[in-house]
Amino acid sequence: MGDKRSNENNREQIVSTTVTTLSDEDRADIVEGVLAELPLETKVRIASETAAQLPTEERDKFVRGLQALTPQERKEIVGLFLPEQRTTNWIWLIIVGSFSFVLILSVVALCAAILWQASGEIQILLTVVTTIAGLLAGFISGRASTGNTPG
Repeated sequence: MGDKRSNENNREQIVSTTVTTLSDEDRADIVEGVLAELPLETKVRIASETAAQLPTEERDKFVRGLQALTPQERKEIVGLFLPEQRTTNWIWLIIVGSFSFVLILSVVALCAAILWQASGEIQILLTVVTTIAGLLAGFISGRASTGNTPG
């Protein structure tokens, strides 16, 4: 086991020494070749970690470069940071399920208040029921998720 570990250390030292002796152009070529083989998620993670380590003026250049992109390119980059559809669906189900649960409870409370003639609470409960029903109607129609308005 120790022999395997020393072989790994030797390889790391050889690679490290070789890379440090290369010219900047050769190192850039190697990095470009390695990055081409990585999955997109890994590339995004590396880019965000690298951007966080940049000095302020270099980060400003990076931001100006992003601002020079076309709107389509910007949308593609933003799409890389959005959650997967499965995650979005799970969040959506939790939100709609929670509001549905609150709607059912408030309707039951409204019915109980009507039966016991609690006039002060009926107005408040009616407001809660209609508000939650309106929220659920907005969620189900899809306008709440897209931000589009009719017209």
